Amino acid sequence: MRTAFRTAIETGDLTYACYSMDASVTGFLMRNDRLDAVWRESEKSLDFVRKARHQEVAAVIVSQQRFIATMQGRTVAFSTFSDAEFDEEAFEAQLAGNCTITTVCLYWILKLQARFLSGDYAEAHAAAEKARALLWVSAIHVHHVQRLDYFYYAALTVAALYENASAEEQQAWHDLLTAHREQLRELAEGYPPTFADKHALVSAEIALGNRTEPLGPVPGRA
Repeated sequence: MRTAFRTAIETGDLTYACYSMDASVTGFLMRNDRLDAVWRESEKSLDFVRKARHQEVAAVIVSQQRFIATMQGRTVAFSTFSDAEFDEEAFEAQLAGNCTITTVCLYWILKLQARFLSGDYAEAHAAAEKARALLWVSAIHVHHVQRLDYFYYAALTVAALYENASAEEQQAWHDLLTAHREQLRELAEGYPPTFADKHALVSAEIALGNRTEPLGPVPGRA
């Protein structure tokens, strides 16, 4: 992505230079870089895209920053993106009114992750539902990493909520778990070092709670 940024600058393509900025932050998060280092990269990226006046990419990077700040414990609580200078509800209203479906979808995936990790499973599920409604519309623009995050955290959220759900909800969630587990299985078979652990954990959550009928073998196991 840094090579893409340099090439875009050299050829005067500010749009792709901006796209490489938020994609780099995504890569740093996926690679598990130290959050303080990722935050510094996000600040540099946000400064660049704002000077380039690319509102969409700026909104994506701000969304990424709120996830980072939450994981660092810098928000007013672990259950919110808000702090003294940022209002979560106001930002969501701004996204809905001014940004593309893809940008909004990426925000809800990040919120899904954050709320699952904070143990606010009802809010995580609400975020997952909003992301799901947009994911298929914007699928061509949503990177496979973000799609992985959606399938993985949505499945774990449903598994956490399953036991106390109504029979109707359980049936719907059974179908969702089946679909998401299949997506993770395909990824795991394609490249186990990155994806097999995600598929295994979702499979274990299903089996541990005996929440559904058996959904098939785990890749790589007899």
